[in-house]
Amino acid sequence: MYNSESGGLMREMQHFTLAEKVKNLLATAGLGIAATADPGYSTGARVEIDDPGSGEVAVYVAWRVHPTLYHHFLTVDPARLAADERVALKVQLEKSMYQALRSVLEYAGFRVDRATGERAGELHVTPGPQ
Repeated sequence: MYNSESGGLMREMQHFTLAEKVKNLLATAGLGIAATADPGYSTGARVEIDDPGSGEVAVYVAWRVHPTLYHHFLTVDPARLAADERVALKVQLEKSMYQALRSVLEYAGFRVDRATGERAGELHVTPGPQ
């Protein structure tokens, strides 16, 4: 017998299962998994569930560079961002790592798209064809 409470719990479990599969795959590939949501304190792939109660079963993956690069980026004068070498390094590292994340996830059969809206810049990952 189906009821909305058990259906919601099942959906939530599907989201958490997908998040764990993605994290395990990325760790198996040798990529670090960020321990916290704060990019100022952790590095590696951050895997998050946006809203387990609505929409398709999906997770978001973001890459966190080393906190020293992140903090430097926050302190650079906006007029100097384009010319700053450490900012350029941060941007290039993120670009390269997003390509690597996408490649690993797609090889494993996940569907990977660019996230939009407030999650723009991250990867939107769904289970892919079954």
